[in-house]
Amino acid sequence: MAAADEHVSQSAVTNAVLALEAQLGVRLFDRHPHGVTLTPEGEALLKTATQVVEQMGLVRHRIRSSGAGGEAVLRIATGRSLARTLVADWIARLRHRTPKVLTEGTQVELSTGKAQDLVVRLEQGKVDLLCCYEHPALSVPLSPARYRYMTLATD
Repeated sequence: MAAADEHVSQSAVTNAVLALEAQLGVRLFDRHPHGVTLTPEGEALLKTATQVVEQMGLVRHRIRSSGAGGEAVLRIATGRSLARTLVADWIARLRHRTPKVLTEGTQVELSTGKAQDLVVRLEQGKVDLLCCYEHPALSVPLSPARYRYMTLATD
């Protein structure tokens, strides 16, 4: 039983799932007399959540293994509008909510510029994370075979 494995009550798990379903506006599980199965939306969320956890592991590894003199550095590149509207707040929330990932000693370097220039910096290994808009009209060639990526939002 999932609740027992996580040392929480079944009702706490049920309430958390119901709250998540309400927040997302979709059913994540089909409930049956002898258990539950994931809906297609639940499968999609599980896939994305798994990718997020894997990415956080990679970020954690990168932070721990970088920096001069043992100081950890996370290098993030993004466009100017995303830096102002999304990324700075995301970094603050990440530091607050996941202190094991971004510890107090972790230095975050945020650089901005044109998408094409930022992609070059990523390919050169000068940044660890690129946060950008994805649009078919943009000529930003990133190979899915070389880079892990996730779509955070769509129009």
